[in-house]
Amino acid sequence: MSVTFSSKSRVVQEATVNLMASDNRSKYGWRPQLSVWWIGAAAACLGFLLLILILGVVAHNSKAIGHRDSKCENRISSLTADRDALKDERYQLKLDSINLTKEMKVLETRYNTMVVSRDTLQEEVNRFNLSKKDSKAIGHQDSKCENRISSLTADRDALRDERYQLKLDSINLTKEMEVLQTQ
Repeated sequence: MSVTFSSKSRVVQEATVNLMASDNRSKYGWRPQLSVWWIGAAAACLGFLLLILILGVVAHNSKAIGHRDSKCENRISSLTADRDALKDERYQLKLDSINLTKEMKVLETRYNTMVVSRDTLQEEVNRFNLSKKDSKAIGHQDSKCENRISSLTADRDALRDERYQLKLDSINLTKEMEVLQTQ
C-alpha cells in the first residue's frame, strides 16, 4: 500500500510505505476472512440443527398430547356409561323398594285380617269350651275349631316371618340406594 505525505514547507516529498509485503499478502491475506466465514457457516448449521431439534420435540409432544387426549376421551366415555348404568340401577332399586313397600302393606293388611279372624275363632273356641260339657257333638266341632285355630296360628306366624323378611329387604334396598346415590 502506498502513502503520500505532504509537508507544510511547501516542499512535496513522496514516500511510499509498504505496510505489508506483496509476497505475504497472498499467504496470509484471506485467512481472517475464511475463518469468519467458517464460523458463520457453523453458526448457521447449529441454528438449523437447533431448529430441527425444537421442531422434533414439538412434534413428539403433540403426538403424546394427542395420545393422552384419546385416553382421556375413552376414560370419560367409560365413566359416562358407568354413571348411566348406575343411574338405571338406582332407578330400578327405587322401583323395587316401592314394590316391596306396597307388598309389605298388603301383607300387613292380610296379617291384621288374620288376627281378627284368629280372635273370632278364639271366641268361638271359648264358647265351644263352655258348651262342650253339654254335648259330645259339640266336642267334635271343637276339635275342628282347634285344628283350624292351630292352622290359622301357623299361617299367622308364617306371615309374621314373611313381613319381617320384607322389612329387612326394604332396609337393605334403601341402604343400597343411598350408597348408589352417594357415588
